[in-house]
Amino acid sequence: MWFNSKVLKPTSKQGLGANGIAFRARAAYVAVDDSGRIVRIPVLKGGAPGGSAVIAHGKSLKGADGIQFDRRGALLIATSSSNTLVRLSPTGHVTRLAGPEDGLLYPVAPLLDTTRKAPRLYVRNRDFLAKGVPSLMKLR
Repeated sequence: MWFNSKVLKPTSKQGLGANGIAFRARAAYVAVDDSGRIVRIPVLKGGAPGGSAVIAHGKSLKGADGIQFDRRGALLIATSSSNTLVRLSPTGHVTRLAGPEDGLLYPVAPLLDTTRKAPRLYVRNRDFLAKGVPSLMKLR
């Protein structure tokens, strides 16, 4: 085991706890599904984990599933329970990017294709808990 902490555990019997993970600037960032937390865990020399810190917490982050950083250091977060995709800025501001009106239904994994000048954002949609056929959506 690399890291274990109550901050990553579910807060209810049906909760998922730690769910998504992304790395940036020698730190792991973890989405904690049912609590709506984003936790930062520094990666020390030699690869050991440092002390964790909750960098964001709120209702708009509940159901946080897959996460990925964009080029500017903002975290893109698929929130399956509210069927949204949000951006968490490096300063902690949350912006809603897309929702059910855009076709999101249980989105679970954002993917930013940075191989182009203008990055394209995709989301894995309709995961196993949603009815219908799973899909990949291009959002911009």
